[in-house]
Amino acid sequence: ELQKFFSLKGDRSSISFAVPHPHLWWPNGHGEQPLYRCRVWVESEGVEIDEKTTTFGIRTVRLVRENEAEGQSFIIEVNGKPIFCKGMDWIPCDNFIPRISDLMYERLLSLARDAHATMIRVWGGGIYEQDMFYELCDRFGLMVWQDFMFACGEYPEDRWFLRLVQDEAEKAVTRLRNHPSLSLWCGNNECEWIFCRENPGKTPDAMTGAVIFNKLLPSVCRALDGTRPYWRSSPFGEGFPNAESSGNHHQWSMWGEWIDYKEYEKDCARFVTEFGFQAPPNTRTIEQVTIPSDRYPQSMVLEHHNKLPEGTERLFRFIAAHYAVNGDFEDYVYKGQLVQAEALKTAVEHWRRRKFKTAGSLFWQLNDCWPVTSWSVIDSALRPKAAYFYSKKFFAPLLVSFKKGHGSIEVWATNDLSSSVTGELKVSLLGFDGVETWSKIRPITLGRNASKLLLRIENAATGVQDPTRSYLLARLQVEGVRRSENRFFFAEPKHVRWQPASVTMELAAHEGETYLLTLSSQTLAKNVRIDVEDDDPEIDDNFFDLDPGESKTVRLVSRRPEEFIRSKLRVRTLWS
Repeated sequence: ELQKFFSLKGDRSSISFAVPHPHLWWPNGHGEQPLYRCRVWVESEGVEIDEKTTTFGIRTVRLVRENEAEGQSFIIEVNGKPIFCKGMDWIPCDNFIPRISDLMYERLLSLARDAHATMIRVWGGGIYEQDMFYELCDRFGLMVWQDFMFACGEYPEDRWFLRLVQDEAEKAVTRLRNHPSLSLWCGNNECEWIFCRENPGKTPDAMTGAVIFNKLLPSVCRALDGTRPYWRSSPFGEGFPNAESSGNHHQWSMWGEWIDYKEYEKDCARFVTEFGFQAPPNTRTIEQVTIPSDRYPQSMVLEHHNKLPEGTERLFRFIAAHYAVNGDFEDYVYKGQLVQAEALKTAVEHWRRRKFKTAGSLFWQLNDCWPVTSWSVIDSALRPKAAYFYSKKFFAPLLVSFKKGHGSIEVWATNDLSSSVTGELKVSLLGFDGVETWSKIRPITLGRNASKLLLRIENAATGVQDPTRSYLLARLQVEGVRRSENRFFFAEPKHVRWQPASVTMELAAHEGETYLLTLSSQTLAKNVRIDVEDDDPEIDDNFFDLDPGESKTVRLVSRRPEEFIRSKLRVRTLWS
């Protein structure tokens, strides 16, 4: 506990003090999040007449931009350590702001933390969030990329408007600057990109309102903060604002231009702050806002609950590209969510393999503000979609992933830990019945905070006889513990000849309101989805692959009695 006493001189006074051996604040997964409390009070003649208490953390944050072979880096460094920023964009979590509860903030941000996110971007088309949002980000180690509230347009440069902008910015910076989670101020969302796209040949400074983003806001940040970087816009960089070679990038060619998600692997941006695929909300969420006759994909009601022009048509386009299509509504929801999950997985694994050539991957979006088909991975009723459960794996600190090359298949590992990793990689070629026809085992060493190619498999090496009945399974073990696994399928799911899977289940009460559900199957069970009718249990894993002859135990948390859970428990797989 430190105390300093000083006398006021004039209208203002300042004081500085040192904290010996400070406990540093770190992003989620990189260390602890210790917080300090500072109380300042004013006495007059020995009587306390006012006080102010604030919480803060001690850390440094720096934006590293250095010229490299591919252009210019864009790396956020905390306490001298480069951090690959894994996370999501955030929108207001309800259209009616006053009814957003602290519990809603805690639920959403704890889900982000549990998915190994290190950064949340507060989108410039929303609001400066409530204090609880930033307090939770401080506690959970979620760095905040904070847009100022400007988006997708040009703004006046009249003096009266600039005065309002300065007043708003000063209030926002003053309110939020003590939060260690807040890591970067950003001028706006997409203003310069849209202007330059619609006005070929013009520079961002020709945009009406440019003075706000290149002079006014950075001046406010320097004067009232100065401890974290300011960035002009998202996206922005040298030359064209959305170029891949420098700055940060929004990737909307996939989905937005009807291009399939496999093309993500051609994007070599330095830091990606928006990309995404739509998916329907969960069936129970749809049931709460529709009547039975409206529960089909092309109903007027459900098309109204998708504000993207041709949104439903795009969903059909991408489902049909990868999955067998039928007219069943539940099948549409299930496979629509799988498309989103596979799309985000493809993109994130690609950019994480490029670490730190690419240094950030924030998908659009974490949450929703109403019951809608959208890019969120958690719907407005706080029910996670398939992509959320995928994110817990593709954002994990240790990741093994496949990359299809020319005439070969590569196996990579990515390590976000502060220490190097020594372990074992096993890659097997399995039939859907579990018969192993080829395998490769090798010891591996993976440097700290790095990504590495571990194995290249020539196409002919495995002797695949039928690509529609086999797959590659990669598992990474460290000190005898499985830390990551992944699968590579040789054919699209719609072309695969699945063997019917019979998943057996054993439910056991564990402690309190927790149940343990153990599932097993003698054949590959693809994308196992667990559901409890008329209930919303918390499930720690879902939409996973169950390898033949193996079992998996998941944790369910519910206030319902065991008899109810047993009677309402449902499981489906991709071919059921």
